[in-house]
Amino acid sequence: MTTEKDYASVKAKGTPYDSLIRQEADRNNIPYDYMHKLIYNESSFEPTAKSPKGPLGLGQFTELTGKAYGLMTPEDRMDPQKAVPAIARHLKDLSGAYPSTGNPGCYVPDRLCNESRWLSFQTILAIGGYLCVGHSLFLSQWRR
Repeated sequence: MTTEKDYASVKAKGTPYDSLIRQEADRNNIPYDYMHKLIYNESSFEPTAKSPKGPLGLGQFTELTGKAYGLMTPEDRMDPQKAVPAIARHLKDLSGAYPSTGNPGCYVPDRLCNESRWLSFQTILAIGGYLCVGHSLFLSQWRR
C-alpha cells in the first residue's frame, strides 16, 4: 500500500507525464495537484496498469468510459498521450455535473466523504461520476 510519503517522493522526483498532466489540467480548468494525485492513486503512473476487473492505464478507464472519451481500444487506454487528455476531460465533465452537498470538496452524500484519503478515479466512476475528495483540496473552490 502506498502512503502520503510515497506520493510526496514521487511528486518531488517528477514523472514522465507531469508536463502533459499540467497542460491538460490547465486546459480543462482542473487543479493540477488533484489530477496528478488521482493518477498516482489509480496507477502509480504506470501506463500499462491493469485491474483484474478490466480498467486499464493511467486513469484506469473502463472500456465503456474510455470509449466515451475517445479511447476506443485497450491500447488507447494505455497510451498516456491519449489517456491524460481523456482523464482531464472526464474530470471537467464530472465537476459540473452534480450539485454540491454543502460539504466543501464533496459532490456526493456526506457519508461517502473521507477526510483521511482521496477517492480513486475508479471509485468516482463506480459511484456514478460524483466527485468527493478529502478536505485537503476543496473542489468547490475551483468550480466557481
